[in-house]
Amino acid sequence: METTYSTARVCVKGKCDLELDPDLDKIMADSKDPTELEEAWVNWRDASGKKMRNDFIEYYTLGNKAATLNKLPDTNGTIPAHLLGNMWAQQWSNIMNTVPGVDPYPDVTTIDVTAELVKQGYDAKKMFDLSDKFFGDLGLDKMTQTFWDKSVIEKKPNVEMVCHASAWDFYATAGDDFRIKQCTNINMEDLITIHHEMGHIEYFMQYKTQPVIYRDGANAGFHEAIGDLLALSVSTPAHLQKIPEN
Repeated sequence: METTYSTARVCVKGKCDLELDPDLDKIMADSKDPTELEEAWVNWRDASGKKMRNDFIEYYTLGNKAATLNKLPDTNGTIPAHLLGNMWAQQWSNIMNTVPGVDPYPDVTTIDVTAELVKQGYDAKKMFDLSDKFFGDLGLDKMTQTFWDKSVIEKKPNVEMVCHASAWDFYATAGDDFRIKQCTNINMEDLITIHHEMGHIEYFMQYKTQPVIYRDGANAGFHEAIGDLLALSVSTPAHLQKIPEN
């Protein structure tokens, strides 16, 4: 299922061979044409979901059994997922300024340093360096040389890969093999994501002297909370204004 997901290609409005990241993600975030949004949403799921349908049915059946055993209630009254500015409808920030009633603070200026990142010539490596400095200034560990040598921070040409950002602990005996995989785009969203994923690495580093069996986070939800807490700190005007011009 993962291979099918990562290699899916679709056509939208006559443009073909579009990938999920960055092509379809950009359409979902930027387009205000409901027809184009629906075409992107439907075609990508036809190219991915339909091909893995049988495998997913088994996966879903087992998950549903677990939900039933945990007495989780059914949901209803849902909003069409293709209208929410994101392929998974997980965050609505991309429609905050265009759909009335979505933005809880319409009179407050939205913070987006994407244009400034581009203007100052940031690339993926410079964005990761900025994140590494942020953690170092907090008194936390700097990224290891192995991290810099083996992380994948940009999509490699002609290589099929899942572009969803992720952090990894390779459980090396030396306690130095931590990596991030991310197809970095030069925008604020990815800048925050880099800090989030590097937050996971910092958490991994706190466990590096433990036996392998104890090197997972004590709680998966807490692991995500660590990443999001640090990412939230990075996105504040007070922090962004302190970053020296590149």
